[in-house]
Order: sequence, then C-alpha cells, then structure tokens
Amino acid sequence: MQRVLILGSPGLGKSTFARKLSAKTGLPIIYLDRYYNDSSLGYEHDINAWEDMIHTRMREKRWIMDGNYSSTITERIERADIVILFDYPRWRAFLGLLRRRIEYHTATRVDMPDGWRERFGWKFTKYVWSYSRRFPTGKLAAALRVCPAEKLVVFRSPKDPKEYLSAM
Repeated sequence: MQRVLILGSPGLGKSTFARKLSAKTGLPIIYLDRYYNDSSLGYEHDINAWEDMIHTRMREKRWIMDGNYSSTITERIERADIVILFDYPRWRAFLGLLRRRIEYHTATRVDMPDGWRERFGWKFTKYVWSYSRRFPTGKLAAALRVCPAEKLVVFRSPKDPKEYLSAM
C-alpha cells in the first residue's frame, strides 16, 4: 500500500482516519481541502491550476489523499492502490460537523490552511445533506463502479475504520 485515496461526505472522520493511517504506515498526507481553501493559492477560482496541482501530487510515489473533488476523481481512483469510502448515514455526517464546529470554533484544524475558521453555512449544509442523494448518480459513483473490488474498502459505521487500523 503506497497510495491511499479517502473519500466520503464531510464530517465522517476522513481526515482523522488519514492521520491515524499515516501514523501506522508512514505515508504522507495530502489534504486537498487545505489547498483548495487556501485563498493565497487561488485554486477556488482557477480550475486548471487546481487540477494541475492534484495531478502533480498524484504522480508522487507515496501518499494518503484526503478529499472528494469530482473533477479528478477517476484519475485518482485509478492511481490509488487502495480506495477507502466512508459511506455512513447523513445524520452521522451532521453530528460530525456539529462536533467539529464546537471543537474548532477558536482553532484551526490540521487539515485546513492557517487561519481557517470552521463554518456551518447554508451552502455547505445543503452539500452535506444532499451528498448521499447525489452519490448514486454522481461522478464518484460512476468512478467507483469501475474500481476493482479488491482495492475498494467501504466503511459503513464508525467501528469499521477502527477495526481496519487494528487489523493492520
């Protein structure tokens, strides 16, 4: 295992899992949210530069890549050795977002750019709420349908990532 892609709705613990997996494997983490939300980099307004950065990072030999971003999902799934999908009910995502909002209301998460402040606005809330509804017809589902079964790991409850790490 040299390249691990972690996908799923916000609020389910993907970044926390990435840190724990990195501690066990020594693989470096690429937090896509950190890059995308860093206004000094301008990726939010320049899709070509954003995709170029992702493609550059994908070519590295070893990584754990945390983040959805559908424009490059097919290539990242193809490049990954293991694809981990957090597929929990959306109410769990909302609990995770609420917990995250409380925990980081005055601090910056390690997976976000310096100075980032946790937000819980309508647009983001709608994105999380509709994530599971969009999933069956979206780019991620289409890409996962062609992902070889032996490289796809699906977590359906919070105990699954714990068991996965324990089994390593």
